[in-house]
Amino acid sequence: MIFPNAEYFATEEMTTEKIAYMYSRSEHYRKTVAQRCKSWAVLNHLKKDSNASVREAIAGNQNAPTKILNHLKHDPNYLVRLAIVLDNSPTPSILNFLANDENNDIRATVAWHRNTSVTTLKKLTQDNCPSVRFSVAVHPNCTLEILEKELVRDTSSWVAYAAQRSAMERFGKIY
Repeated sequence: MIFPNAEYFATEEMTTEKIAYMYSRSEHYRKTVAQRCKSWAVLNHLKKDSNASVREAIAGNQNAPTKILNHLKHDPNYLVRLAIVLDNSPTPSILNFLANDENNDIRATVAWHRNTSVTTLKKLTQDNCPSVRFSVAVHPNCTLEILEKELVRDTSSWVAYAAQRSAMERFGKIY
């Protein structure tokens, strides 16, 4: 059987022949499939790919179902986890999970994300990394209570300044 291109794998029908063909192709081919595919079955197979760039492509695929993103949030490669936050619309529960990530960049990106809940933002105010706390301070969903109780007197001067500026611009509070 001849498969015309990576778009062929957008169907739901996943046969042994398709899987064998897909894996016989290059990493670039599998990555292209992972980026463009809408088929849960195909993405479900590719989420276990040994190449992190293929898994990263799935994490950035806007069609990737939450169930697959829930699997990838545990990926050992931080770029896969980061792609979930940067390139997708993760659920608040996935963002809450990634707010505990060991990587500062992932936690800071979670703090920037529009889907991050107020509860997660409050938790991130206790982060040891100033860039994470800064991201919370400038987040549009950050409440005045969080700003006043946690951030306006932060040990980092630029976090404190960002929190004071957010409180002034969004709530009319001057410190």
